[in-house]
Amino acid sequence: MKKNIAFLINFIFFCLKPISGPITTQIVTPEFTQCGSAFWYSDSFPYTEGGVSFKFPNGLFTEKPRLIVSLEIQKYEYQGILITPIITWTDQNVATITVNIMRNEALKIFEAPTDSVIVNILAIGTADGNSADGSIETKHA
Repeated sequence: MKKNIAFLINFIFFCLKPISGPITTQIVTPEFTQCGSAFWYSDSFPYTEGGVSFKFPNGLFTEKPRLIVSLEIQKYEYQGILITPIITWTDQNVATITVNIMRNEALKIFEAPTDSVIVNILAIGTADGNSADGSIETKHA
């Protein structure tokens, strides 16, 4: 299962353009079975000073989704140092990601320069039940 998830995430980030898809969920208890939909949306950006904005379509999620951010180092001089993404929600459907770098020799934290990393973002959340992709159904036993 872990290999399948890792492959999916690698495939998503390799595409370098917005892609999305449904995730079918099923919760089974002795009293009922609940079927529903989650949804994922992904995009990748070359980093620019000041941060990159990640925006997904309105009505895709019922609430703010969980964001998974990975960084691809583009400049060799930044390998072996601490690189940290910082996520700031600016709206229900928009998050800004800034990237900080800490160099070992100076122990100073500064913002990553433009084009130093590729920012890969994956949003996973509950699909909006009113949207075409977000149907939710409950069956009582």
